[in-house]
Amino acid sequence: MKFKYLKPVFENNENEWMTSIEVFNYFDKDGYKWSKNAKGLQGHKDIIARDLSQRYKSKLEVDKSSRPQKYRLKNFNSDIKNNKDNYEVIDEISIDLDIDNKPEIQDIMIKTESNEKNLEEAKKEITEDEFQLDVKNLLFEEYNRPLKGNRKDIKKRRNTPRNTDYEKMAKRNKIKGDLGEKAVIIMEENKLKSCGREDLNVQWVSKDKGDGLGYDIESWKKLGKEFVKCFIEVKTTTGDINTPFDISDKEIFVSKELGDKYLIYRLFGIEKVIRKINYYIIEGDVESQFDLEPTSFKAYLKKLT
Repeated sequence: MKFKYLKPVFENNENEWMTSIEVFNYFDKDGYKWSKNAKGLQGHKDIIARDLSQRYKSKLEVDKSSRPQKYRLKNFNSDIKNNKDNYEVIDEISIDLDIDNKPEIQDIMIKTESNEKNLEEAKKEITEDEFQLDVKNLLFEEYNRPLKGNRKDIKKRRNTPRNTDYEKMAKRNKIKGDLGEKAVIIMEENKLKSCGREDLNVQWVSKDKGDGLGYDIESWKKLGKEFVKCFIEVKTTTGDINTPFDISDKEIFVSKELGDKYLIYRLFGIEKVIRKINYYIIEGDVESQFDLEPTSFKAYLKKLT
């Protein structure tokens, strides 16, 4: 395959990291006419994998820490539209979320003569906060939980000063979390539909009732011929399968109370435009499945004697 056909795939995806399968799906959905020498679906997939990993490796960056490994263009520059009066416009940046209080579509205009640095900061902030769930083309792939633990021994804690924008980080995590929960709602409804049990409701309780219950979603799982209610906590990350996550004491307590009815859906490798959900499931008491490390405390005044 010629590189001129591959390049637009990454450009149209804002040069986000993509696996060879995700690139293949783009061409397959678009009705690309494959070479007659490559027979069958696997043959077409092999063409993409070979071209990305070998033929065009000098033109692509490779993330080998990801499994499967991912690719993106080298020296990618997104085009910014120019308008009159020496302004630069970042046009129609939106977050496509089916949740309450979603941001409005906005145009951001920054004068270039004196604010070039501010423009770059604004572009970076928008890029980091923009996530979209492609509901029509959404795919799901379940993985086995990693067999090896992912806890790193910390011999000495470093007191390194960091400038952290906690408000921005919390906003971004909320967006990712809501998207992850929405995706799991879709997945659970599809599962029940495929079993002929559309009569069983999936409830997004963290949205309808608040997030203090210790779980996000009430759904159903099949045990033999019966369906029993289950309680799902969704944890979403842009990191890989081994990325740890935060969990509250309430979630830990509820997991112990509910036992095997409590499920953690760990979503990982989330990208800006989400067309595929990679996930694994952990069932039961959290403390029996994870090494837990306290990262924050609540401080109460001691009684003076």
